[in-house]
Amino acid sequence: MPYEVLISDAIKILGPAALTAYVAYKVAEIQTDQKIKEIQLAQDFEARKLLFDLLLRRLDSIREETEKLHSAMGLIMGNLAATEDLAKDSFKEVFKVHCELIRHTAENMVDELSTIKIEMEEKRLTDKKIWKELPSFIELVKSIQCTADMDSIRTNIFILLKVSSFQKTCTEFLIENERKTLLKKYLKDL
Repeated sequence: MPYEVLISDAIKILGPAALTAYVAYKVAEIQTDQKIKEIQLAQDFEARKLLFDLLLRRLDSIREETEKLHSAMGLIMGNLAATEDLAKDSFKEVFKVHCELIRHTAENMVDELSTIKIEMEEKRLTDKKIWKELPSFIELVKSIQCTADMDSIRTNIFILLKVSSFQKTCTEFLIENERKTLLKKYLKDL
């Protein structure tokens, strides 16, 4: 009989303790899972914020580069206007340098526009108006034929300025699309 009493007392003591331990374990497990989810959400938001900041820096850089290009092309146009009445033969070398600058800029623009095209394809943005205009701008830049004369240089500068503005618009479009994608999860209600 003492053995039965011992078992009965053990059940009375250990039963509630085991039940309490099990409940405490389950509560701790739920709290741990909840904390892990909170940390993951915080890290996800921070990662998206960092990507968004990177996109803003990229946009600022593109705006700055576009301004520099426009300024440089404006300077060249000013130089051309100032030298128009002077002896054209003496400026042949200057015109050749301008043509080389135009060719180099055009080659870089073709590369940049091709990269934009690839990004738009990857992001499935091929139904947008800007996508439909992109090939004609690429062809426009590819068609640049610069000769060492003032009219050719002037015409090509205007083409580069036009394409540069379009390139900036494309990049702004891509960045805005990426921003929406990054923050979509957090801006559902807006």
